[in-house]
Amino acid sequence: MVPGGFRTEVGHPREAARYVLPAADPAVLRALARTVTAPDIRLKICAPRAEVAPLLTAAWRYDEPQYLMTAPLPPDPPAAAPPPGYRLDTEECDGIMDVRVWATGGAADRPAASGRIALTGGTDGARCPPSTT
Repeated sequence: MVPGGFRTEVGHPREAARYVLPAADPAVLRALARTVTAPDIRLKICAPRAEVAPLLTAAWRYDEPQYLMTAPLPPDPPAAAPPPGYRLDTEECDGIMDVRVWATGGAADRPAASGRIALTGGTDGARCPPSTT
């Protein structure tokens, strides 16, 4: 995470990483312009070039405008249920959510997949469970 956005490791020879920012925050862009110097790092900013250009140094080059895909979401999306034969566990701790998918059946449940996400739109106030160590 970076202030006002996030950094994604791309791992492509022409694009090692990118910073994605939903707005042209002057303080964030000036800091990135001073500290990011590799030619294979990109800034993806949801703002017009005329708003971004004065905040970057002359070393930055500009690509043609690109567009972000969007889709409307319902205010309260229905909870997704795992398919038959699987069980889903989630645990939130200070804005970090761990998700585990278990294959069920047989003598015992088996891990099928797991992941971790950082929540950016606030949390429901859940706190970390007490430590067991």
